[in-house]
Amino acid sequence: MDIRLLTPDDAMLWKQIRLEALLGFPQNYLSSYEEEQQRTPQQWQDVLSQNLIYGLFIDGQLISSVALSPKTLVKHQHKGEIWGVYTKPAFQGKGLARQLMKHVLEQAQKNLSLCYLTCTTTNQGAFKIYEQLGFETYGIEKNSIWVDGQYYDEYLMAIYFKE
Repeated sequence: MDIRLLTPDDAMLWKQIRLEALLGFPQNYLSSYEEEQQRTPQQWQDVLSQNLIYGLFIDGQLISSVALSPKTLVKHQHKGEIWGVYTKPAFQGKGLARQLMKHVLEQAQKNLSLCYLTCTTTNQGAFKIYEQLGFETYGIEKNSIWVDGQYYDEYLMAIYFKE
């Protein structure tokens, strides 16, 4: 197992796993498969250049990914948003997402005082992992996501490194 920061050279690998996540679990993501499949190769590379996206590899295959976007506004430079968390279904339940998230949070706390994320309330597996890692729920956004004629609520969660 290898965890590393993805680079623009990994764009097509990340595109595959990202589109798989959006297609298989549309209620768990703000972006849609239809929107992201239209990205050009350069746009996929740009996303990797503009964010810190980590991948967990097994035998050279990208199995899991987590994105961290440190905020750039002066008054928000102490924060980072975590998004796009996904592990291939065949590898779920093995603690890999937890390991990858722990790595991302270790990197984040070097420069940030908090990270935040949203989690669809129907995604209890992810919610439990976030709680175990130390994330606190500070609210619920009702009707946050609209997919296939149905609303989904989202937990608003944060982890605080420095108070």
